[in-house]
Amino acid sequence: MRIRVEDKQVVIYIAMLGAVLGAGGCVLTLMNLAKKSHKQMDEVRQQMQVCASVLVIENLGGSDPDPTSKAIIDDQKRQIELHKVVLRDLEGQFWNRLPEWGLMAMCIGGGLAGLLSGFAVFWLIGLIGSGLLYSFIRLLYRIMRWIAPQSCDRPEVIAALRAGQQVSLRDSTRVLPTAIKISIFFLIASVILGLAMTLDFWPALR
Repeated sequence: MRIRVEDKQVVIYIAMLGAVLGAGGCVLTLMNLAKKSHKQMDEVRQQMQVCASVLVIENLGGSDPDPTSKAIIDDQKRQIELHKVVLRDLEGQFWNRLPEWGLMAMCIGGGLAGLLSGFAVFWLIGLIGSGLLYSFIRLLYRIMRWIAPQSCDRPEVIAALRAGQQVSLRDSTRVLPTAIKISIFFLIASVILGLAMTLDFWPALR
């Protein structure tokens, strides 16, 4: 598949963008998972504190509680026991047992893996896309020459070729390839943004 030099440079830039997105996506995903797990533990601890506060308030009288207060106290005690069970389960989870240095090591490793995989994937996509785009543009020009052959031929080029001169057949003022490339760029940017929102990357930045 034919790839022009200019397109190869664009492919490299796209691959570099993919490397940055891959590294950032992996790091943000790991941080988001750890953040959610720690947030669950904090919520359970807060619920236990609320139950403990209710018990303290109900026991302030010092005398035997009335049936209503006794029911509230028993319910809060049961809630505390349930929260303790849930808290033990959460403390045994991987993300909550992982020390801070372990999370940093995972983020570094995940960032490097995302860097390499993002570069490779975007390079492959850019290479294939550039080849397909080149073929598509050539097809459009063939169709244009078939429909209106005179509009695609420049008289000065034809005269130079007949005179045996070496000329460039590339028109520096052509608009069609540039318009197509800009459209493809915005399409890629939209897909990347949609994937980022779908995979829940943004909450990790909050």
